[in-house]
Amino acid sequence: IHRSPYFKQNRFVQTAGYFMLTRVSSSSTFQPWSGATLDEIAEAGGDLAKITSASENQFIFDFVTKQKKITDLGVWLGLHRKSDNKFYWADDKLLSGYSNWNTGEPNNVAEKCGHMYSKGSAKGHWNDSYCTRANAHAKIAPVVLCQKSAKQ
Repeated sequence: IHRSPYFKQNRFVQTAGYFMLTRVSSSSTFQPWSGATLDEIAEAGGDLAKITSASENQFIFDFVTKQKKITDLGVWLGLHRKSDNKFYWADDKLLSGYSNWNTGEPNNVAEKCGHMYSKGSAKGHWNDSYCTRANAHAKIAPVVLCQKSAKQ
């Protein structure tokens, strides 16, 4: 597995079963969604966040917006679009039941990953996005939000 230098420059912020990787430096290095599932997250006992209710969405939004290092694009969620053009969670379960897509989203089959906005009129809502960002957009890329079972 390729280890991104991004993980070496980060720290964990943790609360109530969720943890977040946040940038320590202002480097242009960023974390794409696909890199977010590297073994560092598994070693910490977690996976990308899965939101199944409005109360979970609000809890995560509140947690995210309290962080010092956050961008307008907020955090990556465990949502990814498969070849059938449907969204699945990182555990490979189909997105069903609760969702909090921003108005008009998801809107582009080329955008394969999901994130939660942390600022602006869409804050707390989800968006489909490209899984990687060009270096010019690295500073606005979502950070990685993970969760782990309270049993661990």
